[in-house]
Amino acid sequence: MKSSKSLLHILGLLLLTTTQTVRAQDAGGDFVADPAENDIGGEAIEVADLDEISVAHMGNSIQFYNDCPRLLQRMLKYKYKEVISDSCFKGGANVTRLFNQGNGMEEKFDTPNALLDDGTYDIGAPNVTSLLQEREWDYVIINDHTQGAVRDVNRTASMDTLQNKYLPLISDHTMVVLLMTAAYRAPAKHSGDLGGFYHFTELLDEGYHEYETLFPKATVAHFGLAYKYIRDNYGKAYWNRLYMPDDFHPSPMGTYLEASVLFCTITGEMPPEAYDETWWSNARYLDPPMPFPSQQDAAILREVAGVICEIEQPEEVPPQEGFKVILALAIGLLIANIVLCRFLRLQKAMEREERKLRDSEIP
Repeated sequence: MKSSKSLLHILGLLLLTTTQTVRAQDAGGDFVADPAENDIGGEAIEVADLDEISVAHMGNSIQFYNDCPRLLQRMLKYKYKEVISDSCFKGGANVTRLFNQGNGMEEKFDTPNALLDDGTYDIGAPNVTSLLQEREWDYVIINDHTQGAVRDVNRTASMDTLQNKYLPLISDHTMVVLLMTAAYRAPAKHSGDLGGFYHFTELLDEGYHEYETLFPKATVAHFGLAYKYIRDNYGKAYWNRLYMPDDFHPSPMGTYLEASVLFCTITGEMPPEAYDETWWSNARYLDPPMPFPSQQDAAILREVAGVICEIEQPEEVPPQEGFKVILALAIGLLIANIVLCRFLRLQKAMEREERKLRDSEIP
């Protein structure tokens, strides 16, 4: 009977553990067995397992608002021991203007967080040519002016520039990531003829996939489709929080989603779960100041990025279903133990009868 008592004790422990798990999840928290894993502060939870990755950014304010490059760099450091990053940005520029006129960040990145030890400012490379010739970049991220990819004349000009000026400078080793920007929340900058948000988004998707055909190694980071997914699945109120008041620049929420989509596109994995507001402490440009994503916001935006980038995520067992599975397993073990005990008792009874029979036969 000792084995029965032991199994009943195990059953009690299983039920207690399951009850604690369900209560923790019903309270809105994630139950984690190891308390150390609940620490989601600024330090990496896991040690980076790969040596190095290099990423170059080229584009305009859709990337430099809230400093997407440094945010992405912070995320990638959870996977790589060294993350080399540089950029060439110009506000309001399309790919042609950026190539011809070069970096325009002298004023925007004239901030304390951009100040380097030598007294200069980290404003990025002076032009596209110098940036692409710095090294054989692992990844090059390019975004065009949001209206550039959707208007026929502008898109044709951008494709000509990408093919004849950017492509010859890009190493065969490099993967080009074309950052599909988000459609405007409301008509802005003479965009009224492009239709509403949904039609604008369709045009952007088509335009960036045309850009993709220009490069031997390229992929589209569907940042714009992530905005659409938010609107469709979380409603307009939540979608509105992705934008600055001007209706087209990303808020910090939008930038976190942008960096998450880029992380998924580059690594093929979900963004790191560790997050807190200190991640914005080294941003070179935060103007105007807007609320940062909360822990709950960050979890939602990471999940959306994973869906958009088709990252396979482990299926979560609902707490109630988990309870049922554990309970069924425990009951099954208990029944098996009872059957075994009865079998053993029957076997011993048969052995006693055999001994009595043998003893009775002895003369």
